[in-house]
Amino acid sequence: MSDLSTLNTAYPDVHPWVDLRDYLVNGWTSLGTQTCGVSAQPNMLAWSMRLNRDNSTSRTFMADLPVNLRPPQNLPVGIFISVGATYCLLYRSGTMFVPNAALDALGGSWDRTGEMTVTGLVPRGTAVS
Repeated sequence: MSDLSTLNTAYPDVHPWVDLRDYLVNGWTSLGTQTCGVSAQPNMLAWSMRLNRDNSTSRTFMADLPVNLRPPQNLPVGIFISVGATYCLLYRSGTMFVPNAALDALGGSWDRTGEMTVTGLVPRGTAVS
């Protein structure tokens, strides 16, 4: 992962946090320079993002993630939005989005504006040397 920029953390040499702002799509932005990252642990990917969108027609907020930051299968990751807590899907193709079923659990009322927090752990895919 040496070609990816890292976030400024207290212990950058121990499971560094990778800056993912370059992979945000469809008008989604990070709420700060340190608030959109993933840490590649030996067996897990730890996600922590605070994102914002003013008026998006797309529930896809991240695309083209590097192969070493993708899970071995499509997996859910927890999200918190203005109308409640639900999940997004992290596809092994490197895309993250909020599916209809996740919004149905909240009454389908989210207009894709305001802050969204993404947080959770998922297994890593193929090990990277």
